Amino acid sequence: MERLTSSWCETSFEISDGTVLGCNDIRRRALRVSKADYIMYLDADNIFSETLLFTVKEYCKLLNQEDSYDILIPQVTRMWDTTWDSITGDEYFDEEASHENYFNRDPYLVSTSKSDTVLKPITTFKFAGWGTLLPTKLRNILDIPNSLGPYGLDDTFVMTVCGILKSKGYKITQWVVGGETIIENNKFRFNPYSEYLATIDRREEFLFQAHSNFNKELTRYINL
Repeated sequence: MERLTSSWCETSFEISDGTVLGCNDIRRRALRVSKADYIMYLDADNIFSETLLFTVKEYCKLLNQEDSYDILIPQVTRMWDTTWDSITGDEYFDEEASHENYFNRDPYLVSTSKSDTVLKPITTFKFAGWGTLLPTKLRNILDIPNSLGPYGLDDTFVMTVCGILKSKGYKITQWVVGGETIIENNKFRFNPYSEYLATIDRREEFLFQAHSNFNKELTRYINL
């Protein structure tokens, strides 16, 4: 991956020395120290069109207002429950929201783009690690606290804080890029190294840490 990318963009690849134990750690660091105008949450199992990054970049040029905070995300397919409907593409509402439909969906049949993409604002905040683009200037008004730990609730925390700050007058808006669909590759997951690797799964431990500190960290923003 480094060989493929280093010829056309600035790269930074590293092997963790133990300071990165989960996605929260790297997202926290990126939001705090990135020199770029935006950072993108992009999970390794995402499938998306080859035009997505260009499309998102072009829309960023339209939204780059000094006094506003704009979050962008490509549309998704129908998810496992209706809480995701605000970022679901119109063409996917003929399917029921269920785990069975979502996890059995062929990602290569839906990770397409349309020539007539459109940028649509939503009234709430809903996103995960699927191509979510955050302006790094968000760090001026919020943080992903260390106490939330390495995994679990960083996206929920950012969404919740954005809602609180918006109610207090901050110009924060989430936009959905209609016509660009992103999806997890659940149907064709295959790990050729599974026989050679031992997994240490600490997700439950990290989730407990995040849940234990979540409301305490929110209090700072509620009391602003």
